[in-house]
Amino acid sequence: MNPNKKYLILIIIITVVLVFILVSITQVDRNPISYSYSFEADWEDWEKKEVDIELGGGEINRSIERSQEMAIDGNTSIKYYMNNLNDAGKIWIDKNFTVNPNKNYEVQVNFYFASKDWGDFNLFRIIASAQATSPQTPEEIVEIHYNLYNKYKEKATTYNSGELDSGYV
Repeated sequence: MNPNKKYLILIIIITVVLVFILVSITQVDRNPISYSYSFEADWEDWEKKEVDIELGGGEINRSIERSQEMAIDGNTSIKYYMNNLNDAGKIWIDKNFTVNPNKNYEVQVNFYFASKDWGDFNLFRIIASAQATSPQTPEEIVEIHYNLYNKYKEKATTYNSGELDSGYV
C-alpha cells in the first residue's frame, strides 16, 4: 500500500475517533426533567429550614406552614411568617435532588409569590436558587443572595407595590 494512502487512512481513523469522543463529551441531555409541587397532600419531601432566629433568651416568632389561604395550583400553598424582631432571621424550604456527577445542569426555578407587605419599610428579601449543597449557615445564605444580586442586579423583596394595606397581592 502506498505510504500516502496509509497516512490518509490513519488520519481519517483518528479524525473519526476524535469526532466521536468530542460528540460524546459535549452531548447535552435533551430530555429535560420537570418537577412540580403543590403541597396538596403533604410537604412532598421539602424541609423547613431556619437560622438566626435567636432573640435574647428565646426565639423570634416564625412559621412555615401549608395553607389554604391563597394558592395558584390546587388549594394549598406554603405560607411563611416571621416577626423579625432581631432583624436577622432567615426561613426557607429546601429539597435535595439526586444528580449525576461531572455533568452540567440547567435549572429553572419558577414560583408564585403573594405578599401583604406594602410600603417600603421592613421588607424581606426573596431568594430562590439551586445550589450544589444546601445552605447551613447564615453566611452561606447571605453569600447566595449577594451572588444572585450581583448576577442579575435585582433585589427581590416582599413589597407588593401597594401604598396601603390591601391584603395579598
